[in-house]
Amino acid sequence: MIDQMTPLERKKALISGKRVDRLPITLFHPEFAAKYAGLSYFDSHYSAENLAYREINMYRSFGLDEIALMYVKLPKTSSNLIQKLEEVHQLDLADYTLDKDRRQQVNREALDRIYSEVGQEAVISYGLSGPLTLAQGVLPTKTLMKGLIKTPDLVHELLQFCTDFLKYLVDSLADYSFLQYFIYDPVASGSLISSKTYERFCLPYTKQLIDHMRDQTDTINMHICGNTSDRLDLFVQTGIDGFSLDQEVDLAFAKESIGDSVALHGNVDPVTTLLLGKPKDVELEVQTCFEKAQDSPKGFILRSGCGVPYRVPTENIEAFVQAGKKYGSQAAEAL
Repeated sequence: MIDQMTPLERKKALISGKRVDRLPITLFHPEFAAKYAGLSYFDSHYSAENLAYREINMYRSFGLDEIALMYVKLPKTSSNLIQKLEEVHQLDLADYTLDKDRRQQVNREALDRIYSEVGQEAVISYGLSGPLTLAQGVLPTKTLMKGLIKTPDLVHELLQFCTDFLKYLVDSLADYSFLQYFIYDPVASGSLISSKTYERFCLPYTKQLIDHMRDQTDTINMHICGNTSDRLDLFVQTGIDGFSLDQEVDLAFAKESIGDSVALHGNVDPVTTLLLGKPKDVELEVQTCFEKAQDSPKGFILRSGCGVPYRVPTENIEAFVQAGKKYGSQAAEAL
């Protein structure tokens, strides 16, 4: 099936309430895209050349509606990360500026390469760790989790530092006005923290970050792993435009709960279906996703429920895209 619109045309039409040829199709794809490019995952993001090639190759090969780069961790050096929360006062944003952070440099060069080749047609997304997940990379996870209970004031101080860094990172990308943003916060999963803990330690900082981002982008999405059915309403309060649902969350439930507030993304199982299933299993689950959420009031985007593993068979990704185009076209006609 040949697309009648580019991803960027499709996105702009959806935002303005106009008809589209089909609903968008995306994947959380860095690992698979590395394999498809003939690279190890490490090599695929080590250089700007490899990173840009990985994403452009994935886009051109499968016709997905999103090219994605990510910034997930502060650089680890013995001088500027901490081992205990009492050391939080040692953290200094000056240690993580563009000139000292290779990941920021590589991502910026990759963005330049991608935009020069496909920027007039592709939707380009920049992924950021959420404040709690970024904090998990600053000090040991067990220390952070204990601190949520024993030393909450210090955790708040750490989360404010992480939020301030993320705001700096967004500001440093102000010249890339074409970007949309995707916040990934797996440490905020329902498998790790309660909804009350999320409301206390995540919601204020995520909302602060999103409020800061508003002047620089027209789209801010978020993904949190695991079953988050008990806190979907809290995600709406952050101010996001769309929420990517893990496969553990029922799309029909999400539509009823928050579909009138944010666009829904999801949520084909990346392991049971994409890695271990057959193409017919992939098509069936894609069809089910559309049946449950294609008429969600704020929109629906087909996506994997979480990261697509490196060794997913190529024929299953092809089946995912083909089914997405088939049912996404039918859904667009019905809207």
